[in-house]
Amino acid sequence: MASGQLNVASAISGKSLTRTGTGTLQFTGSSALALQSALSMEAGTTLFARTANLNATGTFTVLNSGSILRLGAAEQLGGRVNVSAGATFDLNGNNETIPQLSLTDAAVTTGAGTLTCPSIGTSGLLGSTISGKLAVPAGGTQLDVVNDDAANDVSINAMVSGAALTKTGEGFALLSGNNTFISAVISDGGLLFTGTNTAAVTLNGGLLGGTGTLGALTSTGGGIVSPGMSTGILTSGSVVMNAATTLAMELNGSTPGPGHDQLKVNGTVNLGGATLLLNTGSGAVGVMVIVDNDGADAVTGTFAGLPENTLISSAGKSFRISYIGGTGNDVTLTLVVTGTGVTKTWSGSGANNQWTTPANWSGGLAPVAGDNLVFPAGAFQKTNVNNFAAGTVFNSIRIADSGYAIAGNGLLLNAGAV
Repeated sequence: MASGQLNVASAISGKSLTRTGTGTLQFTGSSALALQSALSMEAGTTLFARTANLNATGTFTVLNSGSILRLGAAEQLGGRVNVSAGATFDLNGNNETIPQLSLTDAAVTTGAGTLTCPSIGTSGLLGSTISGKLAVPAGGTQLDVVNDDAANDVSINAMVSGAALTKTGEGFALLSGNNTFISAVISDGGLLFTGTNTAAVTLNGGLLGGTGTLGALTSTGGGIVSPGMSTGILTSGSVVMNAATTLAMELNGSTPGPGHDQLKVNGTVNLGGATLLLNTGSGAVGVMVIVDNDGADAVTGTFAGLPENTLISSAGKSFRISYIGGTGNDVTLTLVVTGTGVTKTWSGSGANNQWTTPANWSGGLAPVAGDNLVFPAGAFQKTNVNNFAAGTVFNSIRIADSGYAIAGNGLLLNAGAV
């Protein structure tokens, strides 16, 4: 069918059927469509809009970029659907239940309809997408994702509802919708959440990450919890970890989210001897709340080998860990800066009143973390601004005259202020 439209309303049976050409092939009417093997769609649009004898049997394979399998009514297909690179499976606003879905760099779109499927497999170098609505049946859905080095091997921005989702395969799946399915089990690869989710998550291997909201998190079978898509905040219900779990945190600033990773917990926290793994950048300063524990309940347990006030080193920096930091029950890392023994004296002779301006300091050199700062009598610009990064640690500050008004970012001192 090079172009145009062909309508098939008669019964079709046999082993297999292959359609070619760029036109539209429509299956309508009430006669049965029963193939022992497959319907292969190599090009064009194939539309199913039958009114009876629904759930056509066989395997439905959409081949080649630009090919479309589209539904014109609900519950048309009774067999597996394979969608190849650049092709599309379009529910067109209709509900459809199929036993298996296989995607290779392909797209599924449902519109207002819902796709129900117990087995979804994906592969490909570019990644596949599922958008619209996806339902997990009562017996659950296995999402098996092959790792073919796409940034996200499958991106599901559909709203996912229903029962339990099980993530297998070494690839990464991104759930970006606001979802209501009951639970998720991660056995391998990665599952990333960026939307609002009510699902309780069990981590038995692989990686849990993202910037979304989850239900309770249980990680006692191994695996990595890694908040953020780079740095970011992952929010969950109560958390239970054990020695098989790793909490991986990126540190590159004092502000949760843009500056460093954070696990924000609405409920109880049991660390259970989990491993703390740090990826530290040059911007890591001050006090960083890596586990924000709501309420007043204390954190149960510690990270492996890291009791209260232990020093932990990463990328040439030292941090002191506390489980009673923040509001009194948060896990914090505080950058420890050794005093340099160098004293920098304020002159205020620069073109502005900022601390990072070298000309504002005697000798024309701005201070660095660990220096002693002196604000003497007779200096200019007694009203000045600390514009170093929030949480920068200096050794001490001595103010030797009245009239100083210092504003700007918060800082930390090793030896206090006079």
